[in-house]
Amino acid sequence: MLEAFMTLLLGLEPLQGQIGARLAVGVQDPATTARPYINLHPVGDLRSYTLDGEAAVKSARVQLDIWADTASEAVSLARALSGALSGLSVSVAGIRFKGVFLEGGRAMAGTRTQGLAPLLGWSFDIRFKWERA
Repeated sequence: MLEAFMTLLLGLEPLQGQIGARLAVGVQDPATTARPYINLHPVGDLRSYTLDGEAAVKSARVQLDIWADTASEAVSLARALSGALSGLSVSVAGIRFKGVFLEGGRAMAGTRTQGLAPLLGWSFDIRFKWERA
């Protein structure tokens, strides 16, 4: 499911041409990664059960961090991404995303080593419902 969500993100028009393939689970090295880029952090994969077993529709939560050289670049990308993701229902790579919901967002500032200017970013908390297509 996480791979399908990454494929979904990379296929969104607001990201094409802006981040290329600079989307990773975990943390990318800011000293060697071109900007802007996105880090994806799985936070939870909630399962529901009935008396017959596991329900087909599942719920997952991820944190998505956008990092850029300027605050305006990070906010611009965050707004475009928010518009493209909010309420989205689509099938990608064998997974049907039944709804993507933005639960919150916040500005971030990262530290840089070796005397470089700090990165600036925006973070989203995203919850989505999904099932196998």
